[in-house]
Amino acid sequence: MATATGKPLSVNHSPGDSTVRVRRFHPRLLLGWAILLWGLAATATADLAVVLVPTPLGGGVFQYDVSVSNTGPQDVVIVTLADAPISDPLIEPSLIAPPGFVASYDSGLGFIDFLESTDLFAVGTTHGGFAFQSSASPPTHFTSFAALDLDGGFISGAITVVPEPVGAVLALSGLAVLAMVRGRRLREGQR
Repeated sequence: MATATGKPLSVNHSPGDSTVRVRRFHPRLLLGWAILLWGLAATATADLAVVLVPTPLGGGVFQYDVSVSNTGPQDVVIVTLADAPISDPLIEPSLIAPPGFVASYDSGLGFIDFLESTDLFAVGTTHGGFAFQSSASPPTHFTSFAALDLDGGFISGAITVVPEPVGAVLALSGLAVLAMVRGRRLREGQR
């Protein structure tokens, strides 16, 4: 039920009571509860970190190295990169998992799964050694993950993309050289 102004109302009516009590919901209170529930949900996603390091191989192909860190209260059995490209011919043949884990690619749904075989994403551990190649790149793909813990609890979050160190060092070196050249030109212009 709503008022003529469109504000939501709550109607309390007891059987045998001819009095109707009308309470107005406070939008700020509802917003506060929504923010609180969102905040609680967000804390659950902080238990797992998925880090992706892309390395350009040339020709529009990237090598992706993936690591998974579990800081949460529960061991995790499967981690899925939820937005991989659909029908990418490079992912399946290049997909690698470290010992104790299995990796699979669903080309119809665009999921890359890393799941336990004889090992777990145990609390307090970081597992690297997952890798694959693709012509797709963030932020278009590989931005979110989903996971399941031992009790069937759902965890989701954003993937952290870390630029390759060599590329960052080369970019900083190039900027330093440009700054030195510009400084030299400014000094020569002042003479």
